[in-house]
Amino acid sequence: MQTTIKWQKSIFSSQYQLFSNHQDVGFLSHNMSSLIAKSNFKNNNFSFITNGFWSRETKMYDVDSATEIGNIIYYDSLTKAAISFQGDSYTFKYTDNMRDNWQVTNESGVKIAYSGSFRKGSIQGNTSEPLLLIVGLFVANLFWQKTITAIFAILIVVQLFYLFW
Repeated sequence: MQTTIKWQKSIFSSQYQLFSNHQDVGFLSHNMSSLIAKSNFKNNNFSFITNGFWSRETKMYDVDSATEIGNIIYYDSLTKAAISFQGDSYTFKYTDNMRDNWQVTNESGVKIAYSGSFRKGSIQGNTSEPLLLIVGLFVANLFWQKTITAIFAILIVVQLFYLFW
């Protein structure tokens, strides 16, 4: 079953709106200052909890049943992640150098392709599993947030260096 989802958010918003056939089907909300992201997608409520901003792991929860349903392990390069969900393993990776395209795949043939930016884009996958469709957007958003934070930290250090040098 081929599934297509579109996402969009305004520039200062922390919430992605998700659409299917021009109908609002949910959201993914992740504020840069919070270690918890929340999502409602196709009447399923999920949360993603990271233990620290630079933590290498995020745990995924089904909010309605209050159970942990998987986890995400990040590689240091911020280009790849390993996802465990319901006993299966998946890989998140960028498919181009500009980070405009990425995918979540596994050895059983699941393939979810993402295309876009932090403001808007699309998801196309051969699964209808709600969590699998949005997990790639969550990981990409977290990587974007970490990259922006690192850039600002470097700029502050450079400014302090010039100020006191």
